[in-house]
Amino acid sequence: MEEFFFVFNQAVMKEDQTFRWHGVKSGDLIEIFNATMDVEIETEEGLRFKQEIWFFATVLEIKEVIQKYHGFPISRQILVFNGNVLEDEHDTEHYEILEGSRILLQLKKEPVPAQQQEQEPVTEASPEPPKGHQKQSQNKEHAV
Repeated sequence: MEEFFFVFNQAVMKEDQTFRWHGVKSGDLIEIFNATMDVEIETEEGLRFKQEIWFFATVLEIKEVIQKYHGFPISRQILVFNGNVLEDEHDTEHYEILEGSRILLQLKKEPVPAQQQEQEPVTEASPEPPKGHQKQSQNKEHAV
């Protein structure tokens, strides 16, 4: 089922309000828009896929869709559009993302689990004085 939204006087009409509440009168123009759009997601490795998103989706909602359909964990996703890193709380309207826009998906490196970090032995070498320095100090002790 396709979803739509209505625009009157350059404002999206609220679904839970009547036309009268919005001030619509006989003969007024109401615009109807498809509520979803297709954007292109491209990874740094060059993988590209089209993704349908809600017209006013937040960046976090886009990340959720990418995780659901393509398996990239939200915690690792960085989305970039027009050179700007997208912040989770902003929406597509804020960034002017439109039908057909291309969004770059960068992935943060996976953190090394704490168990692996603890298992790797860390050895610190104690500094040794240069060999020539040891011989000089030994020679001085014998010279006295």
